[in-house]
Amino acid sequence: MVLKATRIILSIVLLILSCYGLIIKEFFLLPVIMLLLGSLMVVMALEEFRKKRKAPVGYVLLASSLFIFYVSYQSFLMN
Repeated sequence: MVLKATRIILSIVLLILSCYGLIIKEFFLLPVIMLLLGSLMVVMALEEFRKKRKAPVGYVLLASSLFIFYVSYQSFLMN
C-alpha cells in the first residue's frame, strides 16, 4: 500500500515538473526530474520484487535507476 502511494505521488510530481519545464523552456530542473525518475524506478522495482516474480523486469528497473542516479549526480556537479 505504501509503495503504491509513493509511486502515485512520485508520478504526479514528475508530471507536474516535466510539464512546467516544457512550458517555460528552461532545463534547470532536469537533474531534479532525473533524480525523481530514478526514485520512481526504484519503487517500481521494489513492487516487482515484492510480487516475487521471476521476471527480470525488477532487475532491469533497478539497473536503469542506478544509471539515472549516476547521470543525475553528474548533472548536479556540472551545474
